[in-house]
Amino acid sequence: MFKLLKMKLKEALFNFSKERARKRLTKPEFNSKYIDTKRLAIRNIKKMPKQEQVRTDLIIPTKLAQLIIWLKSSINYSLERIVVKRVKQGSKYIYILFDGHHRFTALTKIGYTHIVVDLIEIDNATRQQVKDFKYVLNQEYPKAGNSVNDIIGIIRDDIEEQ
Repeated sequence: MFKLLKMKLKEALFNFSKERARKRLTKPEFNSKYIDTKRLAIRNIKKMPKQEQVRTDLIIPTKLAQLIIWLKSSINYSLERIVVKRVKQGSKYIYILFDGHHRFTALTKIGYTHIVVDLIEIDNATRQQVKDFKYVLNQEYPKAGNSVNDIIGIIRDDIEEQ
């Protein structure tokens, strides 16, 4: 009985988090669309391009250590999933890390080979729209925070682009 109840609770939490992801990740103002929640091999997820980074790919060691401890003790990491951008290349899709690079690194260090991710597509978005969307996601679920140097780098990149 307890096992069935636990399974039903886990399923209900997953469905709730999937619906939350749909609302959170579909944003017309950023041309983003939630596609699905899917299990992917970590090796198939490519690094986020520098021009789309809001905080850079800098991994803050203290935050990473805290995440590893939390993930090892967590029953289900997938309630706060990593966001992966799906891009069509020819007849195949490639998957690019979009949000959650600390969690991605922590899961890799723990030894996960496959993870559950939220897939999105961003059609015809400008670089600024992508960065704005990532900023919104980081404000909703702040993980590592921006250092002063990160912020200076982001502003410098935007000025150079304009």
